[in-house]
Amino acid sequence: MGHSNGAIMAYLLACELADRIVAIGVQAGSLGVDVCTPSQAVSVLHLHGSADTNVPIDGGLGSGIAGVAFRPARSAVEVFAAAGGCGAEPVASTDPSNPDLTVTTWTGCRAGAAVRFVVVEGAGHAWMGHPATSAAAAAYVGEPYPDLDASRAVWSFLAAHPRG
Repeated sequence: MGHSNGAIMAYLLACELADRIVAIGVQAGSLGVDVCTPSQAVSVLHLHGSADTNVPIDGGLGSGIAGVAFRPARSAVEVFAAAGGCGAEPVASTDPSNPDLTVTTWTGCRAGAAVRFVVVEGAGHAWMGHPATSAAAAAYVGEPYPDLDASRAVWSFLAAHPRG
């Protein structure tokens, strides 16, 4: 699992070590490599805030200190959906318990894999569901979105997707 740069690293590991990586759960990242050809289906849960300026959901130059241009977040998920043999047309729905969440799910993936992209309306870059670790962190990445516990969501997803 990973957040921001850690999400980019998790994607890289899933690209290159799909024979050992069963699933990844990420928040606020994108694919950082030009070529990603996983040897096996990898389950992916990607959480991303619509108001993230550090790693903009639609790609482009982030507001962080690195001055990096990112790929669109959804494009990373689409790479894994295609590599996993998932259906071409995902289904998007709003979570009935939280209307801020739009969940896009690809089905029919090989080996029981699942691919899910969750857009959190109004959420920024901060790790969701937990208080900011300091005033400086909140000033840099914003206040965390309170109504989704990213730790719980990622762990639940990873635990539900063992290699069978």
